[in-house]
Amino acid sequence: MGVRTNSASISSINLFNGEYRFVTTNSDVNSGGTNNFYSFYAPDKDINVEMDLYGGKGTDNGIYLGGEGGFSRIRFT
Repeated sequence: MGVRTNSASISSINLFNGEYRFVTTNSDVNSGGTNNFYSFYAPDKDINVEMDLYGGKGTDNGIYLGGEGGFSRIRFT
């Protein structure tokens, strides 16, 4: 099992300035890899958010090719 830490990174991002891209590193739960959790809130008022999520390509295994990944779009206030 991987090393556990009790830490968090907190950022403030003004979405009215335009889109923001979250970039994560590869992770593998089975090998104790890193998991990332994100929480969103608007401190002053409700805003409309559109979030695009992309899943990475699956791992190739010999002659078997991993899947192409996926895409999802979420809209919320």
